[in-house]
Amino acid sequence: MITDTLSSVSPFQSNDIFAARQEPTYGHIVQKGEDGGLIGSIGCAAEIVVATPSGSMQLQPLDSDSEMIGMGNAEGDFSGSGDDPMTVLCKGSYRFIVKEVIQTFPYPIAIVDELLDDAPVETSDVPIEYNDFGNDDFDDDDDEEEDMYAMIESTDLIPRTLQAMKAIVDQKISTKPKSLSPLEQAILKDSGVNMNTRNMERDQAEEMAAVFDIFISSLFDIAPSRIERLYVVAIMATEFAGLDNDVRKNVLTMVDGVARLRIVLKEAEKRISMVQAKKITEEIVEQNDEGSKDLQVGSPSLPPWVKSIKKGTKLEYFWNEIEGWCKGVVVEDPVMVVDEMIVLVLFDDGYTHKLPFQGDEKARWRPEGMGD
Repeated sequence: MITDTLSSVSPFQSNDIFAARQEPTYGHIVQKGEDGGLIGSIGCAAEIVVATPSGSMQLQPLDSDSEMIGMGNAEGDFSGSGDDPMTVLCKGSYRFIVKEVIQTFPYPIAIVDELLDDAPVETSDVPIEYNDFGNDDFDDDDDEEEDMYAMIESTDLIPRTLQAMKAIVDQKISTKPKSLSPLEQAILKDSGVNMNTRNMERDQAEEMAAVFDIFISSLFDIAPSRIERLYVVAIMATEFAGLDNDVRKNVLTMVDGVARLRIVLKEAEKRISMVQAKKITEEIVEQNDEGSKDLQVGSPSLPPWVKSIKKGTKLEYFWNEIEGWCKGVVVEDPVMVVDEMIVLVLFDDGYTHKLPFQGDEKARWRPEGMGD
């Protein structure tokens, strides 16, 4: 398929720099049509930059719901023309929706339309509803969290998402590789692991920081209109936060740019808060005397002060990197469920949230005044 695609494109020979240029492009299906066929399927087009034979290349889909258009038949002919598999360097081009299938064998060829976002629905125009998030089956806790993000002014979404991306970059840059014990070093050496690979995460973090700086400085050139900026910021934030494939699929198939950015922001800030909570816990552990640590088996236990939590107790909860520590008061006596405590907290901003107090997240909780 790749070989046929490359051969079907004529070399660019025009001297006119403004002349239209046909690029070798293939498609990747993200979501199939309503009837499970290709008609109505949504996908992404990729422009082929470099393609070279690679006999040892093994191609695997990202997940069970994704498939490559034109990746050959079920017998393992990945090229679609009887050739060996190929290593392909490509770059993203545009989203599409399949309108007509004109060939199915040996690989599908389809007529597609570019899939563009609808005009953004701003907060000032229409109140944001819960169903902007595409699911009405949330429980009460999810409704409260969704409502918090639904109440964000649409004009604040891009700046806040960029701020979240910056927080992700800062977290990765500030993360220092853990020192290995002699035993760990010996195990890695016996396993044939190159110790220099431990610097890869640092290199990747520095590359991410450079990409972020370029993205910020070029944002208005890349996306001159607001509808385009809502799209590109959401896509880039999805990559920076490393969101799950289910979220990525939702992001790519949506055409409401404001609702999409709310989802991405929520997931990104959730990742940020979890990393920050983990960092706080590690710092607390490092401050303890190594000789006083006890070997514990199983899940972390709740701190002793939890026993004093009752209706009217004032406390603080670390929401995320951006919001920081939020003060609140317990409005109902907490309920123990197995090894976690369910606490209903009325925060100073007027919102009430039902939150789980778990041993592995105890660093996110503290009595009021301890941080002063």
